[in-house]
Amino acid sequence: MERGWEMWERLGKANLLLRLAGPYDGITNPVRGKIAEFLAELPVDERKILDVGCGPGIEYLAIEEVLGQDFDYTGIDVTPTQITIAKERVPEGDYPNAKFSIGDIFNIPNDDICIDDYDVVISKNVLEHLPPKKDNEVLNYKVALSNLAKFNCKYLILAFHLGLGENTVINHGEDGFYRNCYGAEEINGILNDNGMMEITLHLIQTLHREKKAVLLWCRR
Repeated sequence: MERGWEMWERLGKANLLLRLAGPYDGITNPVRGKIAEFLAELPVDERKILDVGCGPGIEYLAIEEVLGQDFDYTGIDVTPTQITIAKERVPEGDYPNAKFSIGDIFNIPNDDICIDDYDVVISKNVLEHLPPKKDNEVLNYKVALSNLAKFNCKYLILAFHLGLGENTVINHGEDGFYRNCYGAEEINGILNDNGMMEITLHLIQTLHREKKAVLLWCRR
């Protein structure tokens, strides 16, 4: 099965840039706005951010529009083309508080992305594209979520789509948020096991065919 990032790489730079022109994938995405709103409430000295699955730099630009450059940002993405675009859109000379590099959610923390270096870890629209455990014992969303929760950060922000239907609801059983990959109790259990005890759920209308997105704001 082709992994999501392999699809983006196959599409190529021109197609990715075309997609980024729309409101759903641009700065005006309402989930991005909500994340920036959360971050604006934090003291400046608690704004060292790791963005896992940063894509082509849009998350950074959405945050920068609200906070200016009063934050420190590291973005990693497994897709080389996305990182190339991010570095072009957010050049180091103009944005000294931002850095981008290739990185995989299944290989963090590591020597470059250290467990103690961040106040906030963000991962938006990554988990829903990973298989459930029954499909792959290594590259599955449980492993990925556990890796995110390992960081000794004060805050963890997770965002993903609920599904395509108007009447999509959160299922607290085994089949769950998206494509029957995971459920709320399962996710909360993994987060609780890693010290995230205060978890606030927000449902957000999107601008795309997915009617709702869920955003989890987690605190230790």
